Amino acid sequence: MLEPTVTPVRRNLVFNWQEGPLVKVTRIREERGEIHGEVAVGLRQQGEVLHIHEAHLNMSATRSRDTFAHRLVIENGPSLLEWKEIMEIVCVRSIRRFRQGRPSVWIDEIPFRDSIASRLEPFLFQRQPTVIFGDGGAGKTTFALALAISIATGERFLSYAPTPTPVFYLDWEADEETIARRVDRLKRGMDIRGHIPLRYKRMYGLLSEQLDEIASEVTEEGYGVVIVDAMGKATANAPEGAAAALTLFDGMDSIEVDYLIIDHMDKVSAANGTRNPRPYGSTYKYNSARSVWYAKGQGEPGENEIYVKMENIKGNDLTKAKPVPLKITFEDDRTVIERTAWAEMPEAVRGGPTRVERIQGALENGPKTVKEIAKALKDKEESVRTELNRMLSKELVEKLDAHNWRVIQ
Repeated sequence: MLEPTVTPVRRNLVFNWQEGPLVKVTRIREERGEIHGEVAVGLRQQGEVLHIHEAHLNMSATRSRDTFAHRLVIENGPSLLEWKEIMEIVCVRSIRRFRQGRPSVWIDEIPFRDSIASRLEPFLFQRQPTVIFGDGGAGKTTFALALAISIATGERFLSYAPTPTPVFYLDWEADEETIARRVDRLKRGMDIRGHIPLRYKRMYGLLSEQLDEIASEVTEEGYGVVIVDAMGKATANAPEGAAAALTLFDGMDSIEVDYLIIDHMDKVSAANGTRNPRPYGSTYKYNSARSVWYAKGQGEPGENEIYVKMENIKGNDLTKAKPVPLKITFEDDRTVIERTAWAEMPEAVRGGPTRVERIQGALENGPKTVKEIAKALKDKEESVRTELNRMLSKELVEKLDAHNWRVIQ
């Protein structure tokens, strides 16, 4: 018998015999020392793959393999010996690959790029798990859908140019009609017409139990980005726990796709006035993400617009981006997302000025010493001196003599 072509899809395997059977093994797992999986067998007839049989199989047990092979003879007719040989290949190789995991490599033989490739800079980079979190009503889903439309179509968003790819949107929060309406209004606001390669799937239950099916669809359809909305319901058995976060990130990483997770605000962060904001629940959410964005928004009752500050609070291997001030306007037939001026942002959203901005303000009326600046800012001299040296390296200020500093206009 000819050797099959074996294609891995996450932990799934597809065995393909040219002009012969096609066998898919999914949901491979270990139970009490034995390897189990769901095995589906198809056979080519007149250019099509016709389904023969699908069942749960204990791949570690000879009796289970033989019973499966006998059923294939009943369904299709070829020799029992041939089907037994096929099932031996499928089961043995599935078990070996499951226990082996990914092969080890020589690290200095791995090709790499000098910089991390952008998917839609600064919000999403390739193979860099990203989390966007914030309070309800902060525009997280609207913003994520706008990112999805831009990436799927290749159209610019807020002047940022994406690297286009089809997008898969997994939604535990809303429904098809709600998201279709939001996407239609965003398309109008972005002046985009026609079909967009943005696939939607209404989700129920735990993501961890559906990752094999998601991985298969991602591979078959060629999606480059997956959006999870939202993490709480995707890990609903214990969304605040470390295990839920680790399982979700590990599972999504195994699909080998760019992904964005939407999450809610941690209750401690919400209670302390959003100082040091964090996503809801386990710190492993924050630690596992490579980039984390905090969406802080405010809208007045009865108004059709909200102001949102997108703040990049974490960026592993990435330079943290500057905060982005946005205004989202919900018109009757369209939704418009645009960058706005900081001066237009409500103070509650904008927050207080940074130390750099405060130092620049203190130097507006002329040169000052570190002591004079610290007194004006009610800050420590050591902290002011450290910040001034950073500003000096960025050519924001200059040192006139041993004591006096001046802002560069």
